[in-house]
Amino acid sequence: MFYSTVTLGCVSCATLIPNCATCNSALTTAVCTLCSDPYYVSASNTCVLCDVTCTSCTGVGLCTTCANNLVKVGGDCVPNTAVDPTLFYNPATNSAVSCLTLLSDCTACTPSPLTCSACLSGTFVSGGVCLPCPTTCATCDALGCTGICPTGLTLNGTACICGTSCTLCQSGISNCISCTLSGGVADTCLVCMPGFYLSGNLCLACVPGCATCSDSTTCLTCLPTFQMVGSSCVCLSSLDLYQNGNVC
Repeated sequence: MFYSTVTLGCVSCATLIPNCATCNSALTTAVCTLCSDPYYVSASNTCVLCDVTCTSCTGVGLCTTCANNLVKVGGDCVPNTAVDPTLFYNPATNSAVSCLTLLSDCTACTPSPLTCSACLSGTFVSGGVCLPCPTTCATCDALGCTGICPTGLTLNGTACICGTSCTLCQSGISNCISCTLSGGVADTCLVCMPGFYLSGNLCLACVPGCATCSDSTTCLTCLPTFQMVGSSCVCLSSLDLYQNGNVC
């Protein structure tokens, strides 16, 4: 409290100096000695707001406690990259987040510049992001299919191609890669190409955004830059992207 010669009574320090918690009452003019958090006392006897990353401070670049999951290094509040090198500061949330949260299908990344260096199976690194393998590949790299092909397909160099039975399946049932045969002709489809689902005896396309699906409304995996929300694939909100077919 401070005695005011104007009101001839005691008033709070904050009444005279906004956001001041304690002031010197022995003087004829109120002098703030401590501001409420997150403010600090300036040389001009005012309470100035700390940097948004601080929850308390004693001046510019002099944080004493940090917001959210940031840690104090010197006088600054920053992501704890010593513990997790994928972390970077996200001003939208005023917190440290992993670059993995912004890169769909990425398993290893660097935050600055935002770049993916390793991807989930079924995708490959291209230009710092993960792109889907061709629908005929189970695994791939930038050059083509590698090692494993979906059921019904056979690796030939860097491409997964139909074998004899697969070719027969597709000749009778579009986008079917594994089926039962009757008299050498496709009879019942068992497995559809990636990006398609089995409905009756037909292979129908998954909805846009789905890499694989079990029916017309249930995605199992998503294409890059999409994220799973329930059973649907939507564009990554963190990247402020909007959907245009199978592309964000």
